[in-house]
Amino acid sequence: MTVKPEKNIKAVFFDLDGTLIDTWKDLMNSANHVLALHGFPAMDPQRARLLATDGIAAMLRSVMESRFDEFDLDLLKNEFLDFYLANIHVESCLFPGFEKVLEYFRGNSIRWGIVTNKPGFLARPLIDTFPELHDCAVLVCNETVPKKKPFPDPVLFALKETGTAPENALYVGDHIRDIECGNRAGTQTAAASWGYIAESDSVADWNAGFICRRPEDLLDVFAGGMQC
Repeated sequence: MTVKPEKNIKAVFFDLDGTLIDTWKDLMNSANHVLALHGFPAMDPQRARLLATDGIAAMLRSVMESRFDEFDLDLLKNEFLDFYLANIHVESCLFPGFEKVLEYFRGNSIRWGIVTNKPGFLARPLIDTFPELHDCAVLVCNETVPKKKPFPDPVLFALKETGTAPENALYVGDHIRDIECGNRAGTQTAAASWGYIAESDSVADWNAGFICRRPEDLLDVFAGGMQC
């Protein structure tokens, strides 16, 4: 059934890791591969989940600590990336409920895309492993624009590519930099509190227009059942 969306939203953009796709286990496994090569113990899973969006160096440094600077960072990154690219979709999955959300978008002619700080050579192969994501309208990656989140440039690029006015778009992310990026670009924003967020983080202080506890809550935004 086609339902007229409320909030006048015509396009939705998602952060990738921790918002649209649950990737932390494959990222952790890649970090653990590098750590094992150099005689270090594996990451604590709970800590790995929270560090998954902070990059390779942050994940490795959390275990290697003061010894991290003893190693060639380019070597560590290459070891990580070789393993990750070969195992990019072993345990990664869409967060539960997104199939329903994306089906709603298709039924209501709402365009959607991805705005991530993840490099394109990692983001594209990952996205291509998910048939559910075949109609992604725009992919903005680390190298797409010079300035990264929390600057507004990545979302502004997505708006231009989809021909969407800022007030008619929603940006969804699980980090304060996502919300800052969307707000600075003039879009509506939603915090994905199902993502990689520490208990100590106060999502209510991020200045997001909406706080969603699960992907299906996005449907309440369109139905007018969720208030700012």
